[in-house]
Amino acid sequence: MIEAIKKETSINGAGVAKFVSYDADTQTIELSLSWSDKIKPLFGSEDLPTQIKAALQREVGKELFVSKKTNSFDITTRYNAHKLEIAEKYFTIGEKKYILLDNQQIIGKWLIPSKNICTTNGGEIDSNGICQAPWEKAEAICSASGGRLPLIEELKEVVTECGGKIYDSDSNVANSSYQSCYDAKGFTSGDYWSISPFASDTSAAWYVNFKDGYDGWDYKSRTHFVRCVRDSQ
Repeated sequence: MIEAIKKETSINGAGVAKFVSYDADTQTIELSLSWSDKIKPLFGSEDLPTQIKAALQREVGKELFVSKKTNSFDITTRYNAHKLEIAEKYFTIGEKKYILLDNQQIIGKWLIPSKNICTTNGGEIDSNGICQAPWEKAEAICSASGGRLPLIEELKEVVTECGGKIYDSDSNVANSSYQSCYDAKGFTSGDYWSISPFASDTSAAWYVNFKDGYDGWDYKSRTHFVRCVRDSQ
């Protein structure tokens, strides 16, 4: 039974990747992803990003996208704590397999830092695979991701756009539609750092807790979740 849970399964034709841009300095490629109908029922929308940035050598990028702007990609799935997750996204050309490493998910204007960027810039990955860090490290993580920490107002907008109410904990916790909405946007039920300082104490900054919709302040030395906003937004 344990071996069955650990087993990884490859799924061919998981979707189509379209070339968006390539950064030669960092050797990262940005792709927009369209997922096939056979994949969508298996995962939540937060697990199926519409855009990613991934490490990919320039020569490989040329081989994949110079002659055409789209390519079919495959995935490997596995169970983690009894939940199905995507272990790898990769392209297959002949007998060659090109894995998209350290992928950074992009949902709208929001960036989800890759595990590599998170840990190499002073953060850590929790048991659910989410980046968390003290405030100053969170700033560095977002900068390395090509973005910035959000303003407190931007985090609050997520609450209200999902139908939540700021400072109405009981209503938000009981609102299943609200809870599903922020989850679909790639957030979790915890505290997320903002870039906004606490006016009365420069050693503190504001955060938002998505489960109950409250904002609050905490000392920058404390660890909270990290989510970034794209610089172009």
